[in-house]
Amino acid sequence: SGKSKKRHNKDTHPGLSLTSDVQTEELAAKITENEKLHTKIFEVTQKSERLVAQLKEKIANLEQEVADNDALLSELNKEHSSKIEILEEHRTMLQAKLEKVNHEFMEARQLYATYGS
Repeated sequence: SGKSKKRHNKDTHPGLSLTSDVQTEELAAKITENEKLHTKIFEVTQKSERLVAQLKEKIANLEQEVADNDALLSELNKEHSSKIEILEEHRTMLQAKLEKVNHEFMEARQLYATYGS
């Protein structure tokens, strides 16, 4: 009599069993979709983490290159400043000599004008 009672319950609620089967299938499909999404998220996360690491390394290399170039530029500026200073000193000495020679030339001209004629 227990078997007939179970059959009787199934027969009296046929939609309930169908709904349960549909829900089970939908749940299984959603679980599968969820697993695929988690896998995709994991892969994308891994890829983005590798990309971030590569970009950080590239940034560090470029920052080092900039620092090296700045040091070289500073050294070259110091070297050129020193050369410019020396050249300016030479120019000042040459200007003083030129003024002295011009003065001597003017004096010689005056002497020649006075005694030469």
